[in-house]
Amino acid sequence: MITMYVNELRRLLTKNTYVLMMVVLPFVMFFIFAGVYTRGSIRDLPIVVVDNDHTALSRTLIRSLDGAQGLKVADILESMPDVKQELLSRRVHAVIVIPENLQGDVKRGKQTTVTVYKSSNNLIISNVILSDVSTVIKTVSAGALWQKLQVKGVPKAMGLNIVSALNLRTNPMFNPYYNYAEFMVPPLFIAALQMIVLIAAVLSAYDSFENDGLEHPEEFDKRHVVKSVLGKYFAHMSIYAVIIPALYLLFRYGFGLVLHQTWTSYAMMLLFASGIYFIGALVGLWVKNRFFGVEIAVFLTTPGFVFAGYSFPISAMPGILAAIAKVFPMTIYLAAFIKTAYMDAPYIAYKSELITLLLIAAVSSALYMLSLFVFIKKQRAADVNAA
Repeated sequence: MITMYVNELRRLLTKNTYVLMMVVLPFVMFFIFAGVYTRGSIRDLPIVVVDNDHTALSRTLIRSLDGAQGLKVADILESMPDVKQELLSRRVHAVIVIPENLQGDVKRGKQTTVTVYKSSNNLIISNVILSDVSTVIKTVSAGALWQKLQVKGVPKAMGLNIVSALNLRTNPMFNPYYNYAEFMVPPLFIAALQMIVLIAAVLSAYDSFENDGLEHPEEFDKRHVVKSVLGKYFAHMSIYAVIIPALYLLFRYGFGLVLHQTWTSYAMMLLFASGIYFIGALVGLWVKNRFFGVEIAVFLTTPGFVFAGYSFPISAMPGILAAIAKVFPMTIYLAAFIKTAYMDAPYIAYKSELITLLLIAAVSSALYMLSLFVFIKKQRAADVNAA
């Protein structure tokens, strides 16, 4: 086994394809993902405001919109533009229209409407705009009502009760600042790791036939097969065992992402990688064409992020797809990662995910070993018939 381990590790660290894929690519993809979300939250989305009122209240509203974290007033217009053209130009993400007589209607207690034109193609941007504009409108409206009550001589305490009769208090937990880096970088990296492990395992399986003599099954006995499988497996895991902690350090000290139970989530990531490795090895064993095998690996990886429940909740998926999503390795590991690294949950909380990852690794490795024995037996029979 040691000989197979050393040979496989030497191959992985000297062949450019494996070095780029297993050593360089994880860091490149990490820095790309982290770079995109390094600001943490969405800020300064450009918007256009059409001011049809030109009063102190409309100017206050515009200043408040420009001061909102997610918004930036790129232009103030005096007439209605071609809204569709403005949104198509991608220069701005929304057009806010302040109606005529805004200040007068508010003073008279007449209901008036500020209109928001926004593209909802991007749900994240659309929701940020809607949330910030709604907050600004409510704040400015409350301020206008407060001034009106003061003019009428309403006592301060009573006025405050009228303006804020119903309050909402939220207690965001585990990502209190709504940090997109914390929300998106780990799952994207896990999806990338899944793809790298799977493709590397597929390619390694093909190289085994070309370089390790599997095309001559008469030279192999069961002990040799077991040693070969374990040697190659430990060679791959040795590389990930070094790469993953290095990336964890970058998570923590490079980008300030606070991760709890580092060793627990690290151990489960290796367990997750083990299951993926043997699934890839199975593909490489039974799919004869190298290019087609890699395509299958990519195909198996593609739904991982979607099924993980990040882009769309699993509970809202159709029944069959929800059931498939719940048994996807990435879905299971990501749930365990969130519970350990983010929520600092006790063992009982992630026990089911840990057991499931163990089962996936055990079943996939057993299937690969069994398939290898079957494959060798068929090859021997074919060689006998050919002779």
